[in-house]
Amino acid sequence: MKKTCFLGFTLVELLVVIAIIGALIALLLPAVQAAREAARRMQCTNHLKQLGIGIHNFHDTQQGVVPLAIYNPKPSFFALLFPYIEQTNLYDILTSVKTYSGTGYPAIFFDGSHGNTEFDTWFVNYLATYPDGGKGYREALSSVPILKCPSRRSGIKYNLSSEGVNNCGPRGDYAAVVTAGDYHASYPTVRTATGDYATHFGAEWTTLTRYDNGSNQTKNLVGPIRVSIIEVNQATFTDWNNPSASIITWHPRDSFASWQDETSNQVVVGEKFIPQQYVDLNSVNYQLASWDASVLGGKLAMGGNTSFARFIHPGFASIKRSATDIGDNEHFVGTGANPTDYARPNQCFFGGIHSGVTNFLIGDGSVHAISPTINPVTLYFLARIDDGNVATLP
Repeated sequence: MKKTCFLGFTLVELLVVIAIIGALIALLLPAVQAAREAARRMQCTNHLKQLGIGIHNFHDTQQGVVPLAIYNPKPSFFALLFPYIEQTNLYDILTSVKTYSGTGYPAIFFDGSHGNTEFDTWFVNYLATYPDGGKGYREALSSVPILKCPSRRSGIKYNLSSEGVNNCGPRGDYAAVVTAGDYHASYPTVRTATGDYATHFGAEWTTLTRYDNGSNQTKNLVGPIRVSIIEVNQATFTDWNNPSASIITWHPRDSFASWQDETSNQVVVGEKFIPQQYVDLNSVNYQLASWDASVLGGKLAMGGNTSFARFIHPGFASIKRSATDIGDNEHFVGTGANPTDYARPNQCFFGGIHSGVTNFLIGDGSVHAISPTINPVTLYFLARIDDGNVATLP
């Protein structure tokens, strides 16, 4: 019987060769994937380092720590860092773009004589007046590589679906470390009850201003990045809960000297937790969309709307183990049975996409991979700037 040959191989021999090649590919593929993820994780680390350089450059220039936000719901610290991370052109968009007719005013920074506009209103409505519907400006503001972890996403990412409710704008994967409360000899506690995060605690953030009416707990926010000091026009000011139209200017609140554990023992920015089913989600439900909301500006509230900050609590783990590590009671406020009615995240957490660790920027500009198994109290001490306890990174 004549044997079928191909390039000198019999059919059986050729099948054996193909099987061997397939086995080799199967063996090599995990190694290739692991190498690619290692490269992406290194790139993520580099992004955080660049943000650290920006924070130090801001401090050197402005003689203070970049504010968490100007006020509520105004530009976040990411937006304020633009001139210090080689994104001055984007800062110019934020501070100078008017409505296309020319009748509007710079929308999100402060000009007390002309009033002020919230960030999301500017991003959705002001930019929409341009011939391209705002596409050019929105894409420019949403394409900053160092605001995204390459293991989770890249390219142009922004949200328009929940307009008018503080979620619209560029997406990103990093968040400022915030915490609150007083340290007691027996155990560190948070003054505001857990159940109040979505209501009273948001208001307490935003009333940390130079002019205080005496009723606010101005020392309750004790993380490394706090809201700015603002100056208001007393002639037009009416309400501390909504002073935006009266704000004249803003200033950094703190300096590095306020970080009592020194910069090398202070966590500042980390990878934020977003359940995998909510990444890049476009939803008309603003609460559902708030899991992955704007990082350049928006509402200051720990009920889930603050996408540029995450809260570290001493009483429970604040770092998630994976993108699927979320309990049923953590998806939504309420019973969680109906996503349409109960869609706001019940808690905010840190937690990246890398296996077993979450990257954090340290105050000295280094980046440290922290395990989700870290003692919550240790992480809390690393987050607070004034607890008097010298906690070191594990």
